[in-house]
Amino acid sequence: NPGAPYNIIGQTSLLITKNGQTFTEAKILDNMGLSGLQAIYRMGFFGEACGIPTNYHYVGWTGSGFVDLPGKSNVSDAGVFYHEEKMLFPSEHGLDPSLIIKEIAVGEVIDPDQKKLTYKEKKTREKYLWDGKVVSQLIEMK
Repeated sequence: NPGAPYNIIGQTSLLITKNGQTFTEAKILDNMGLSGLQAIYRMGFFGEACGIPTNYHYVGWTGSGFVDLPGKSNVSDAGVFYHEEKMLFPSEHGLDPSLIIKEIAVGEVIDPDQKKLTYKEKKTREKYLWDGKVVSQLIEMK
């Protein structure tokens, strides 16, 4: 558009299901060690009450287009449960440069009537492989 204050160099869309979130934030990260990406755009959708999740969506920018990346979600209800996910990119975990790791911790209160709450916690991990163009979840047999 001639005379416009900016030029659109690319666009993408995401299906976002709001679940009580009342505000958003966005942040541009570097490529976090993923070869073939120039930057990662992170969008956060936040809730302001117990039981309302905070969801993060990640989209990589190649310089000519966008690539969907795995996201994460966190939610808790004080005195009942929590679900926390943490994304670890190659520049953070220092392992394989094609590996994205999602660490997941789920906790449930053992006895809600106690003054000091203790949680039964289960930790799992999801792994994703980046081939320079797309991300695929790595399914490991146990």
